[in-house]
Amino acid sequence: MRQKPDYVADTTEELLRPWLFSIIDGVEQDNVDILLDFKLIWMYSLNSNCFYEVETLFRKRRNMRKNNAIVLIGSLREKTHLLLESELRSSGITDLAASQGAVLAALYKHDGRLPMKEVARLVRRDKSTVTYLTDRLIDNGYIQKEKDSADKRISYVTLTEKGWGIQGLFREISNRLNETFYSPLSDEEAHLLEQLLEKVDQGFLPTGG
Repeated sequence: MRQKPDYVADTTEELLRPWLFSIIDGVEQDNVDILLDFKLIWMYSLNSNCFYEVETLFRKRRNMRKNNAIVLIGSLREKTHLLLESELRSSGITDLAASQGAVLAALYKHDGRLPMKEVARLVRRDKSTVTYLTDRLIDNGYIQKEKDSADKRISYVTLTEKGWGIQGLFREISNRLNETFYSPLSDEEAHLLEQLLEKVDQGFLPTGG
């Protein structure tokens, strides 16, 4: 924040107005509350009209959206993938990508067998993406695909012995990831974050497939 100008108690509105308005453009969002309190210092030096203008601008800045949520979400996604892959590599697993973890997690929660359509719903990915992810898991021996005996249009994916074999390690890595992700937040903040993300997610049109 700029230094207070060397004005005396009889500072006029004409002198203070340009200084007050000049600091608004450079104020950081996190400092707006501090600058709102600034009015307590100067409120007796300015006429009410000038101060109303300044306070209104400060409050608008406080309520402005930063419009960088998408960038932050992208950054978090990249960081979580890097952390997951680092944990996998350090555990000696080199044939499993972080992006495939959601498919395994869904299978672990549902007795190791799910229809492809249900996998897509649970991991919130479109059909083509899920097909790509499951194909890689099949190639590396973690799951297998089979047709429904009664309806050949329905395909199931099932965990193999190799897939079940890493369940304990998968759980440990997932727990460490969650601890890292949620550690800066209180329980209330974590709950609110999940509610807000769900709300944003529901605002998008469903993906195809």
